[in-house]
Amino acid sequence: MVFYICNISNMKRIFLTLFIFLSAITLYAGNDVEFIKGNESFFKDAAGEVFLNVSFENATFDNQMPLTDKFQDIERKRRIAMQGFTTESHEQLKKIRIVPSVTDAIYKITIIVTNVDAQTSLKWSGVKGLWVKIWGKIVVTDIKEDKEVFVAEFEEVKGNSGAFSPIVDRAFNNAFCELVKCLK
Repeated sequence: MVFYICNISNMKRIFLTLFIFLSAITLYAGNDVEFIKGNESFFKDAAGEVFLNVSFENATFDNQMPLTDKFQDIERKRRIAMQGFTTESHEQLKKIRIVPSVTDAIYKITIIVTNVDAQTSLKWSGVKGLWVKIWGKIVVTDIKEDKEVFVAEFEEVKGNSGAFSPIVDRAFNNAFCELVKCLK
């Protein structure tokens, strides 16, 4: 009987270790942002006012249908995306300040979203949550010189709506917050 209890105890330790290991891999699996050209450390080094534009033009949902077929309120999604990016950039990118007018800005950040996917996931507690994933490209242009100073593509940047909220808008907001964290 003692031998049987020791084996169960060892199995619990093995499963706990395996669970922690897999959780750590999931936690540290970063969102993929691939630098293409320009100053790779732009978001670390740059300072000043920046105008932000988010474009969902020609974006698809799950690479299958136009995004406007899935979300009719695309202008609202654009404003929510801009709000998420702006809020997080003020916290994470201390030297950059997003301004509402292009005439007040030194740089222009254009986020071109090419694909969006949304899925519901069941949490450990049994409560549903919603994930939104975005794919696309970020282009930063020096307004005076009309020159691209930073270009990068991003894949599967994920934002969730929270454990108790299946609200798509919150997940969109969080996806663009996560995008800022990937750029830092």
